[in-house]
Amino acid sequence: MKTISPPTLRDKPVPVVTDDQLTSLLKVCAGKDFQDRRDEAIIRLLLDCGLRVSELCGLTVDGLDLDNGMALVKGKGNKIRPVYFSARTVRAVDRYMRMRAQHRWAHLDALFPDPTRALSTDGARERMNVRAEQAGIDHLHPHQFRHTFAQDFLMAGGQERDLKRLAGWTSDTMLERYGASAADARAKAAAPRLKRGDRV
Repeated sequence: MKTISPPTLRDKPVPVVTDDQLTSLLKVCAGKDFQDRRDEAIIRLLLDCGLRVSELCGLTVDGLDLDNGMALVKGKGNKIRPVYFSARTVRAVDRYMRMRAQHRWAHLDALFPDPTRALSTDGARERMNVRAEQAGIDHLHPHQFRHTFAQDFLMAGGQERDLKRLAGWTSDTMLERYGASAADARAKAAAPRLKRGDRV
């Protein structure tokens, strides 16, 4: 057995969240109560910014800038970085903030407060489980949104260095890991754009 090398286990790419799944998720958050407004804001921030769940839970009211569609995030190693989001996410967060202002926890600085503190990572995961079940999705983990963010960014022609900065990565290895979720799909889409044979 000493001469036998152990098999190399390859990481299985994390499935991205499809557009149909996103539509279903947002549909079950279409109500007007506090949880609906909060959960829509959470889903859209995860999708638009590719946040780690700990970064989502660490967002603060003071770090939010809806006029410029951005927020300041404290990532690994307590490094602060800006993240940017779309007009629809601005609207969702603004609607949540208006309702939050009437909430008994409005005095807390945490963007997503629990009774006496910020929403916990376990609490955020539980909310995703609840919404996934309501939307008829078998399994959904908040980290899938981070992979989806990376996939969408690269599919849209974004540069890897920009993605690395936006996602708060310090290692190039993470680019490959997160880009692996749908690498074949991106390559298939990129090949026709090259049209090498049409140039000669």
